[in-house]
Amino acid sequence: MFDKNLWNALNPGSHSYDLFGERAESLESYIKKVSDLGLNIPTDVIEQWIYRHYEYIDARYISLGIEKMKFEREIWDSNKVYSKINTFEFDKLGGMGHNVYEEENWLISFMLKNRTWPKPIIVLENNTFPSWGTPYHLLEGHQRLDFFREIYQEERDTLKNQHEIWVVKLIK
Repeated sequence: MFDKNLWNALNPGSHSYDLFGERAESLESYIKKVSDLGLNIPTDVIEQWIYRHYEYIDARYISLGIEKMKFEREIWDSNKVYSKINTFEFDKLGGMGHNVYEEENWLISFMLKNRTWPKPIIVLENNTFPSWGTPYHLLEGHQRLDFFREIYQEERDTLKNQHEIWVVKLIK
């Protein structure tokens, strides 16, 4: 069971957007609001996952209960990143990575230059949900992981040896 009132309190700007498609509630205001709730959620996670993808989380992950999540920043080697992170059994990783050498955008440029991502991806340590990725289920960072996987397949030795990951563990 999850705390629906808490989840509703995490809603950034009640799904409201300004004329430019940006959330009406600023990130800075949102981070303060979440901090005031007394949850131990890292700023990276608030920004990259909850603030940017609230509706997606509401549809897929709300039942996990944000109040039951423990976030640990870990350093993984490239082989572990490539081989241990998966997604729903009906989804495939790699769909967005095919254009990493053909298209230009800020994220591709960053990853090709730095050989890692700008912010850690977020994964769930999963030994509970059989149709979800195991042993780690990708919660956030699909583009980054897809670009990473493509670079890994093409020129593995050029990647940095270590990459930051947020690992979510569910506490009972």
